Amino acid sequence: MVRALLILASLALAGCEDGPDNRVDLLGENAYAGDISKDGRIIVLAGTDAGIKVYLDQTERHSLTKSNNVVAIEDASISPDGRRIATASGNSYAIFSSESGRRLQEGTVPGLIKSIAVDNRSRLLLGTLQGAFWLSGDNNLQLSNQPTRAVALDGRRGIIGNDQGQVSVWALGATRPDYQFQMDGAVQAVAIDGAQAAASAKDVPTRLLSVGSGGKSAELPQETHYYPTPVFAEAMRITPNGIWIGNSLKRAAYWDFQALDEPAQIWRMPTRGGSNPGSARILGFSKDTKKPAALIATGHRVELIRD
Repeated sequence: MVRALLILASLALAGCEDGPDNRVDLLGENAYAGDISKDGRIIVLAGTDAGIKVYLDQTERHSLTKSNNVVAIEDASISPDGRRIATASGNSYAIFSSESGRRLQEGTVPGLIKSIAVDNRSRLLLGTLQGAFWLSGDNNLQLSNQPTRAVALDGRRGIIGNDQGQVSVWALGATRPDYQFQMDGAVQAVAIDGAQAAASAKDVPTRLLSVGSGGKSAELPQETHYYPTPVFAEAMRITPNGIWIGNSLKRAAYWDFQALDEPAQIWRMPTRGGSNPGSARILGFSKDTKKPAALIATGHRVELIRD
């Protein structure tokens, strides 16, 4: 799932909203990783003690069985159609059915997996410390030999971003990229949906990347922090008319493609009683712009936050 930058310091916090009050507690512990489906109905959470939980409409549906050698889950993702869930731990990966909870595939790759994405056909895009890999069973490819911490796909194409700041967009299964871009710094988060892509690195503006007719190209003003700590993205979701970005300062912003001078909406994600503010992070966004949802882990709990 997902690291980008937000809002100009000049916006300060005066224009920030506190965020919606509609919150649902999902898990009473910290989560290593998690993801939320495009429609906001399916959620996967990898907890510290509770294991891997799958929720449908905010109700726990499955507890996924981890392999014996799996301890902490590094990343988790849901396929575009919501039917597949992929998890990564160490150099191991697994694919599950979101409907039955059954484990469908598992395997290993060279290097520690930092990011994972699964498509509707159970094919995987992996970012590892030894490069990026496309695994399709009969057409496995290494797409990069540089450490890669950010991958995403939309069912037709995938996007990868590595520690050298290189971002590339590939047709799934292709041997050459369709588009290539250069960021200033190690890429922390990427997103793609149709003709629109996005990428970000620490402490530099998030970039909107046009990867087809109608796509936007722009740099989004970034937020800064008065402490000497890097600001990075934790989640991005492209919607039909804009993009949600959540950062390490526990804030989320929605940028409208028709007015990119400043965010159209800003949510603060304050932690609640019994939480550890230092470990709070945004895990994902739904794609539904009418009732957007954010998934946030706050150290001792995981919450679904709705508008």
